[in-house]
Amino acid sequence: MEGVDVDCPVSHFFKHGWWDVDKLRNFLAEDTVQKITSLAVDFDGRLEDIRIWKYTDNGSFTVKSAYNLLFKRPDWPDPWWKVPWQMRIHPKLQIFCWLVYQGKILSNEQRVGTHLTFDSSCQCCGWPIEPRGDAARFFQANFKAWLVSNLCSKSVYDLQPWLFIWKWRNSRVFNVEAELPFHPKRIIASAVSEWLQTCPNSISKRTQVQIMLAWEPPMNGVFKLNVDGSRKGGIGCIGAGGIIRDSFGDWMGGFAVNLGIGQTLDDELWGLFFGLKLVAAKGVARLSIEMDSMTDVQLIKQHVPSCLHPCTGVIASCVALISKFEFVELTHVYRERNAAADCLANWSLNMDLGGCFFYEAPF
Repeated sequence: MEGVDVDCPVSHFFKHGWWDVDKLRNFLAEDTVQKITSLAVDFDGRLEDIRIWKYTDNGSFTVKSAYNLLFKRPDWPDPWWKVPWQMRIHPKLQIFCWLVYQGKILSNEQRVGTHLTFDSSCQCCGWPIEPRGDAARFFQANFKAWLVSNLCSKSVYDLQPWLFIWKWRNSRVFNVEAELPFHPKRIIASAVSEWLQTCPNSISKRTQVQIMLAWEPPMNGVFKLNVDGSRKGGIGCIGAGGIIRDSFGDWMGGFAVNLGIGQTLDDELWGLFFGLKLVAAKGVARLSIEMDSMTDVQLIKQHVPSCLHPCTGVIASCVALISKFEFVELTHVYRERNAAADCLANWSLNMDLGGCFFYEAPF
């Protein structure tokens, strides 16, 4: 960087409690500036500079994270390999889905190679050699992709037929005189019905209750701050927005800030940071805060000074700002109750880097 002291502290590029975007742009490329402005830096200098491990959520090194970093292949089905074990289906069906996805079900050709049989022919079509593909030909050629896209289905019935078809195929392999059942659909439906009746956490027993969600005003004498974050998945641009209202629901202030390029977890924490600064500038003493990210709410409530979380800088700043209020209540809400803040957060992605404060509702 020409024209700047390379030994100057990071705070040299701070302005009004945030980054001095103009100064950064004078010395750095725009894409670099976009990445810097979203960094969770402690602008008040409360924390010492420490090294953290960015490949874990808490910043602490683990052997597991290092192993995944070194050996994880791009074609690993993460997190799909966990899905079968999380589904409320029969354990045999879980194992079957896992084996199919891993390509571990054996064809007769493979069984000959492992000395499990001397006959490599296909019992279904009579072909002299049953290759690996034939063993699962009822899955179609792209079954692996189909399985990945459908494992999240909540219907037990969707996967049950494949297990029965595979069983009937095996019956032909080990007993050439075996015949397919006359009513296969009835057998499958009966098995599904029996499983649903015996499963303690059966999907059929779950009931859904419809509730009405809307923003609720705070108590008299208390102001409410709603904040939210937003991220464009393609380019990774993040932004935040928030709104302050009184007990009558009247607009007391709002903001939108474009934070550059960062992660989803960062945006809502930044939204809380800017929202608290705006509320403090208005001299509010009693405050209720609502966010639709449970993770961020827990990070604020459970924060300790020795935390190594990658967002510790902005978390510590938020905790320090919260401590200045006479009364503060931080709660998690459904996103339907946070619609106004969400709208401002989405709008911020169309702005230039930096923030914009609204004394009147912009829409």
